[in-house]
Amino acid sequence: MRKKLYLKDKIVSKFDNVSFLYYLFNMKVCANNKCKKRKPNILKILIFPELRGIEKGDKWFCSRKCYVDWLVSETIKKHKAREYISESRMKLGMLLIDKGVITPTQLQIALKEQEKTGKKLGTILLKSGYINVQDLLSALSKQYGISFINVDNLKEVSPPMGLIPEEIIFEFNLFPFLINKKEKFVNIVISDPTDLRLLISFFNEILPGYKISFFLGDFDRVEKLILEFFPEKKFKFTLPEEYKSLEIENKIMEIISFLSKKKDVKNFSFNYLDESLWLKFDWGNVGCDFYFTQKSKEKS
Repeated sequence: MRKKLYLKDKIVSKFDNVSFLYYLFNMKVCANNKCKKRKPNILKILIFPELRGIEKGDKWFCSRKCYVDWLVSETIKKHKAREYISESRMKLGMLLIDKGVITPTQLQIALKEQEKTGKKLGTILLKSGYINVQDLLSALSKQYGISFINVDNLKEVSPPMGLIPEEIIFEFNLFPFLINKKEKFVNIVISDPTDLRLLISFFNEILPGYKISFFLGDFDRVEKLILEFFPEKKFKFTLPEEYKSLEIENKIMEIISFLSKKKDVKNFSFNYLDESLWLKFDWGNVGCDFYFTQKSKEKS
């Protein structure tokens, strides 16, 4: 039976002085905080050099899986912080004016609204009724040099097969509709072209040697495609911070849990109104609406 040597709460197998000294002076810690091991197995490293992990700059990862997990987490952080946003020299408003879709006056109104709200120009123009979805996608396609694709016309769609992390699919609302491992190429439809720069960097890391082609699609149709392959995710939602501490959250979760078990429930949506939360879905041929409001406090 091998003896164990305890050193600062770390247990190592005492085989010989070489492995022990290697452990003392060359110990590394996996940069992935979710890693359960965190520390390298000295015996395996000595016997199998290929298990020495991956070094990326000043960071070390015990396995490729840990590196990908860390990269996914960092990419999502950058996306939420709106870092690495792709910009174009061509302005969306001017493209739409050149096409005769909107007038200079309409653009000025939309730009003033953008200054007040901080919303995307395309979103404002859509809600104002100045343009339709097809007008916006066509202009964005030209603005960012990315081909537009009608998701409804896709005849053969390859399942992700674990090649693309689910977290990235849902965070960016994208879908790899064609995957060919033999010829090493992947076609991905995205819904926001400003994500291109960040996505190119990410996929070049996790799929080295693959040719990655991006296409632009309508947000709602891409989301619908995603839910066809991940139906269990259709009830996933995140409450805004102002509702986090309310008792209503538990009630909503109970209803969501109940609905998720019903096969006839479709077209699920969750919207935030000024003073209430609106849960909307179709149950068979019946449209259902639930409104959640906080009880008004009685005056003493």
